[in-house]
Amino acid sequence: MSRSIVANGTPAQQASRQPDTPTLAAIYARVSTTDQADKGYSLPTQLEACQAMARQEGYTVPATHIFVDDYTGTSLNRPQFTRLRDLVQQRLVQAVVVYDLDRLSRKLAHQLLLSEEFEQAGVALRIVTMPDGAKTPEAQLLTNVRGIIAEYERAKILERTARGRLGRVKAGHTPGGRQTFGYVVAKHPVKGAHYEVHPAEAGIVRQIFQLYVQAGASVEAIATQLTQEGIPTPGERRPGVAHTLSTRLWHKSTVAGILKNESYIGMMHYGKKTRLPGKQNPDKKTRWQAIPRDAWVAIPVPALVAVDIFEAAKTRTTAAHTTGSMSSARTLRLPWEAAASW
Repeated sequence: MSRSIVANGTPAQQASRQPDTPTLAAIYARVSTTDQADKGYSLPTQLEACQAMARQEGYTVPATHIFVDDYTGTSLNRPQFTRLRDLVQQRLVQAVVVYDLDRLSRKLAHQLLLSEEFEQAGVALRIVTMPDGAKTPEAQLLTNVRGIIAEYERAKILERTARGRLGRVKAGHTPGGRQTFGYVVAKHPVKGAHYEVHPAEAGIVRQIFQLYVQAGASVEAIATQLTQEGIPTPGERRPGVAHTLSTRLWHKSTVAGILKNESYIGMMHYGKKTRLPGKQNPDKKTRWQAIPRDAWVAIPVPALVAVDIFEAAKTRTTAAHTTGSMSSARTLRLPWEAAASW
């Protein structure tokens, strides 16, 4: 009767009998005088129990994979434990066996950290006193606590981030996010991030105020003129946008926003609004809520227009809203002139 032959000429029956790669595990034991007196955590007791569990679950434990420390459990800086963690990070073992969870660390935060570290490396953590994994009350408690701590840590990170950003703003540093038209963010080793004048854009801002206040042009007329002149819009300074726009189209809302932006008289404000959970999906913050003006944080920046010019624009805008339209004034188109005196 013919026999099946594999590619290297070995009979199929013999090829199927190739020995499997052993599943390796490491054992970690830690002891101190207090441990032995209070709980009977002697080294022989721990090692014997760990070896028994490893054999029962089909793991092979080489002699080089047994790590023992005589150190306090409140610190992660232990010689043999460091070697074990290196082994785990290199994914050279499939499991780590310990007698009890407090052999890894006596601190809950450390236990959670190590559990996650082993999980990310794909290494099973087997505990003699918790043999049934998530079925035991202790394991279930650990799982629940891990979730609580993770949620707590996320909230603390968000809170620290917000507090740090607010602290930098109060110190006069520029907040993150979209840059205000007319300025550029400059980084300084002492001052930190701060706004400096962008000469070309500052000239456009001054021209908009000149056309609106002195020439009496409407916001529609100003937007039309800027578009016809091919002046880049504030939106085009965003990364990638300038390459996709076929025309430089100014909208009257953009012009109106510039005319009421107090940054141009030397005072930017941070914290004007905050995000709120959405009505449809509370897990996502999709709504905005205005913050009272007295809670805003002022950030001094270089002024681009005089206060009296800004106030004149504000007065005209208010009057235009009262009559029902900002375009009620005459709409003339003027030559582009620089207002150097501003």
